Amino acid sequence: MSALSLLRNKAELAAYDGALVHVIGIYYVISGSPRPLAHVERDGVLDLVAVVKLADKTFVQLEDRPQAELAALDTHCVIATGRLEVSPPLIRGMAQPVPQPTSP
Repeated sequence: MSALSLLRNKAELAAYDGALVHVIGIYYVISGSPRPLAHVERDGVLDLVAVVKLADKTFVQLEDRPQAELAALDTHCVIATGRLEVSPPLIRGMAQPVPQPTSP
């Protein structure tokens, strides 16, 4: 592994915000829909999101991933490398912004 920081748990999120990091955990494919079940987008593609589940059960969402990768890596242990962008904390009882992926 390189000299990049290794994100291990939720407590380290703020410290590595904006940094290039390695994330080690289990790759899961989940619904990106606010509804409980994945819904079909207008172009017919399921709205699925890739996440890495850390040892402390924190989920780190990955940017758009190819369909073939979603199928091949679901439930496998992976090392993901990229820039960590932490979402602002949610405030109870207030309207929340919807986080959007950023382009490099």
